[in-house]
Amino acid sequence: VMAIPAGALGNAFSELVEKEMNDEEAAEQQDGVDPEAQTQKTPLKVGVDTVRCLDGEREVKTYPVTEDFAVDLADAWFILSVLLVAASSLYFILGTLRNLPSRLDELLFVLAVLDVIATVTFSVEYIYRIRAASSVSSGLSSLRYIVSGFGIIDGLCALIPAFGYVYPKPFLRAFATLRILKLERYIGAFSSFKQILWQNRAVLSVTGGAAAVMWVIFSTLMYYAERKNPDPEMASHYSSVSTSMWVTLLNLSGEAPLCEYTTAGKFISALMGLIGVGFVTIPMGVLGSGFQDLLEQEEEATASTAPKKPGPAVEPQWMTFRQLVYKFLQGSAANQVEDLNRWEARAVYFERLIFFTIFVTVMAAIMETVDGFDPPGSFNRQVLDVIEIMATLLFTVEYGLRYFSAPEAPEWAARGYVSDSAARWSFATSISSIIDLCAIAPYYLALCGSSLADQYDGELRMLRIFRLLTLDKYIPSVSLIGRVFAKHAKDFQMAAYASASLWLIFSALMWLTERHDTTEVDDLTMAQRYGTMFSAMPYTLVHLTGDYPLIDYDFPAKCVLFLALLFAVGVVSVPTGLLASGFTQELKKFRAEERQKRVDAATTIERAIISYLRRRRLRKITEETKAQSMNLKRQKDIVKKDNPNKIKMVDFLEQKTLAGRVWKKVMLLLIILNVLAVIGESMSWVKEALGSDFLNGFELMSVLLFTFEYLANVWSANANIRYCFHRRNYTLSFFGIVDLVTVAPFWVQSAMYLSGMQFNAFIFRIARLLRILQLEDFVESFTLLDDAWRSCRETMVATGFMALLVWVCGAVLFYEFEQDNPAMEGAFKDLPSSMYFTIIFLGGEWAKIDFTPGGKIVCVIYCVVGIGLYGIPIGAVFEAFSDVLADEEKAEDE
Repeated sequence: VMAIPAGALGNAFSELVEKEMNDEEAAEQQDGVDPEAQTQKTPLKVGVDTVRCLDGEREVKTYPVTEDFAVDLADAWFILSVLLVAASSLYFILGTLRNLPSRLDELLFVLAVLDVIATVTFSVEYIYRIRAASSVSSGLSSLRYIVSGFGIIDGLCALIPAFGYVYPKPFLRAFATLRILKLERYIGAFSSFKQILWQNRAVLSVTGGAAAVMWVIFSTLMYYAERKNPDPEMASHYSSVSTSMWVTLLNLSGEAPLCEYTTAGKFISALMGLIGVGFVTIPMGVLGSGFQDLLEQEEEATASTAPKKPGPAVEPQWMTFRQLVYKFLQGSAANQVEDLNRWEARAVYFERLIFFTIFVTVMAAIMETVDGFDPPGSFNRQVLDVIEIMATLLFTVEYGLRYFSAPEAPEWAARGYVSDSAARWSFATSISSIIDLCAIAPYYLALCGSSLADQYDGELRMLRIFRLLTLDKYIPSVSLIGRVFAKHAKDFQMAAYASASLWLIFSALMWLTERHDTTEVDDLTMAQRYGTMFSAMPYTLVHLTGDYPLIDYDFPAKCVLFLALLFAVGVVSVPTGLLASGFTQELKKFRAEERQKRVDAATTIERAIISYLRRRRLRKITEETKAQSMNLKRQKDIVKKDNPNKIKMVDFLEQKTLAGRVWKKVMLLLIILNVLAVIGESMSWVKEALGSDFLNGFELMSVLLFTFEYLANVWSANANIRYCFHRRNYTLSFFGIVDLVTVAPFWVQSAMYLSGMQFNAFIFRIARLLRILQLEDFVESFTLLDDAWRSCRETMVATGFMALLVWVCGAVLFYEFEQDNPAMEGAFKDLPSSMYFTIIFLGGEWAKIDFTPGGKIVCVIYCVVGIGLYGIPIGAVFEAFSDVLADEEKAEDE
């Protein structure tokens, strides 16, 4: 919600600039000028077949091996390039390790040989391309190739690493990471960046200039505000305008790594968060958003030409016992509570029982990790044992029923498992079945007296957390991810290649610039964090997601991270964005498919009954609405006749009179002044300047006015059609509760004071801040949020469950890996603490960063997919809120 104003401001500014520039382009094209054509150059056409194969053009040169198999030179060169690039990059990464395990010596030798082969191969390729270019036309063609993008990459990948063998310098060895860009010829991810930059040149030129101006202005303001900060660490970050620009850049990108500001610094930082972020992040996200849009457009073009799949087959009107069991286990996906068949309602209730049991067992497993919660023989331990027994029996029965009815599942027959035994084997070896077994196996192992239950008690107990994954049978989430990856495979390949390339290159740059930095932060030097490529890569990836838990870098590293903010952060987030948007699209398709399945599976009698129930329900609702409308009209006539004074009060409160409109404006000003007064009272210098008598008098006057308004609303509510002529409707409404809460604390405090009771006045003073909620009467913010929530409610169920899975599973993994890590300072000592820090990580803020190797792997997974999946519900609300605002604006315009 807090991001909506800044995002809306930035989007509006970007759209306005783009619209103006597009209008100028349209005018130029009408005059016969094509600005893009002026900048395009005739591409170099190389006529050598071998070079065409090296560029990835297939079916140019093929070599038959057998009658049915032939080797394409383009495919062979691509596979060889991938092998050599991977070996060269891995050799460089392993070469940065100081103490390499002796068992890896043979691997390192093989990689060294492959690195030499790669250097020779790419050098020969580079020379051959130069000769081929010069043989086509004049020598100008070879020069044109050398200074082209691919020519520069080929030269750096071939010549610089070769010099590294003669002069073994680290920065020469680091050029091996650029070899990953040689694969660009075959994947084509970065080639679209030029097109994206050109298409968005209008936005980049204007917003980039605005962002630069804001950066300099805010850096100067922060320098003057913080250069004499009593905190020496804060003062060191703002000792000059140039040093101030680093932290200010992070603030404008949405990060706040420092917080001990002076009063002036706090106001400037708040201004940056409210206004500056929306403008400055526009040019930063152009590459990423443009790249994602381009991939999605290509996917839509491919999907439009794909043949449509046939609809599902209609099920027979009669069902066997096994089919009935299978339908029963489908829960609400194939059954309805309102159905005439009682077993359909029982199926839905059984589904809800499974939900409830899974969440109870998960909470029990979480609380078991808290020290002292369930000592042996305690009541808590007995309750947890009963929960475990009941849940295991229920899950065992469910598993047996699913195993019995597995042949009725259409997905097994679609995969070729036609017989009953084959279908049951496929079910038993499926991921969901294995998860079910892992959820109940620990109990039976302990019951049988197995030593494994005691030896791995903690690990087996943690398996119960993963019972949440079994909910995927009822709420599709994990299964939809597979559909997303399968449908958008090409997009993910291109986006993953671009992200991995930037990650590897920027990790190498951070290793080069920080491997000798002795600056110590949280008992670790930067050289320890960036001493090897393996240790540098997780920290770099966290920075590429836009978070900066570490900021004490040398100047070269700051320059590297500045480039990362401009070009890499948006691109690295593309796979996450594709996954999020693809998941939402697949969820909508899945819902439509399920509805169609229910329609196709319904028999003729069922359809007739459902149609009858719907018509009956619609008729009943229509009759009730008409009766209610007639009743309200009759009550309105009675009120006009018997209570004319109440009608006048309603007109006054509803701003239908001039006095009422003036009153509302006075109340709006009074609400704002009350909020400012509460904030001012917490500042000693404001309280001393105004005096307690003035503040108390202002509070008394405000309460009297608010109380008058509340009592007036209560008195006239039975004459107000807005509350259906009932006082209860007003007192229990949002506005009625807010009006009461804003005045009740004062009168309760006064009554307690007069009766001589001792109390803490702090609670009553804080309650006055709730008066800001009365602004809802003037600006319909919470009403719009409620409308947004209702519009995306269906999507929020599945995406919210997906976010819960990512949160809980990640918390379990961090708990297992980091509970004994001294650098974490007890942050992961139990699961509740782990869940607290994990949800901060999923919000994009890495409060802890110095993980163990296992924790670093989980950190990388979170950066790649976890944060994006967790952010899907947040994005759904943001998008729904934007749609609601657009609908409101459209309605006002009409």
